[in-house]
Amino acid sequence: MKPETHSTPAADLRRHAAERLEGGAAALTGREDNPRRLLHELQVHQIELEMQNEQLEAARAWIEAALASYTELFDCAPMAYFTLDRTGRLIEANLAGAAMLGVQRALLQDMPLSDFVAVQDRSAFDHFLKRAFEGQLLQALEFETRCADGSDKRVEMRVALADGGASCRAVLVNVSARAARERRLERLASVFSQAVEGMFIADAAGLLVEINDALSAAAGVPAASLLGQPAATLFGAGRLEPVWAALDTDGSWCGELPLRQRGGTLRQARVHAHAVPGADGSLRHWVFRIA
Repeated sequence: MKPETHSTPAADLRRHAAERLEGGAAALTGREDNPRRLLHELQVHQIELEMQNEQLEAARAWIEAALASYTELFDCAPMAYFTLDRTGRLIEANLAGAAMLGVQRALLQDMPLSDFVAVQDRSAFDHFLKRAFEGQLLQALEFETRCADGSDKRVEMRVALADGGASCRAVLVNVSARAARERRLERLASVFSQAVEGMFIADAAGLLVEINDALSAAAGVPAASLLGQPAATLFGAGRLEPVWAALDTDGSWCGELPLRQRGGTLRQARVHAHAVPGADGSLRHWVFRIA
């Protein structure tokens, strides 16, 4: 049984070159110093070189196509991409990045990205970048930008090391709209929590999901202990049944109900309730305001 042999790329290349040559001329055998044998070997070697050149040309064409594809992807990406050196200076930026900063891309070369960071956020930005180059796995950083076109944006930055740690890739996402929504929700939550009147929110099933401080203090019960309980817990037994019926019909209700107080006593309270629909029109919550 003949031992198994394994061909090498060089051996395969020589075999293919010989086959290409022998397609037009018979193979020569004999002494190695035979002039015709030497000529044959030179011809095979020439074809080997030609085939290697063809492979190199094919590889170069593939690399150029891949580079063009990467460049187009980088330049035309809808998100802002940057490459930064270890000092935080811009090595390159894509078109979306230049547009976000309000500067022509050609002018961004070597500019510190921190020049576009609001003064109050620069310390956090520098610390984040320093930790990133130290190889620490970081989530993201939000900061305010001060762009050259006069616009201010809230952005989220994520980074990844490149070039063996000599630079980093950064992507910036404009989160101004999200930040504005969050600030609005914080204001609304503050109004709800600190309102003088007692207020609570019940889900579509009538279970308590939010209770403000005024109502918790009036009932003498921590809000956390009431969450998830039926809204009827706050009122006398059976008192909410006609209220739910009216709310199902009209979407709102106003009247007087006995409200449980600290120690379990009841007092008559003026109650306003209305529905809060979702985006699809279906019921999301009931809001009760108690005077």
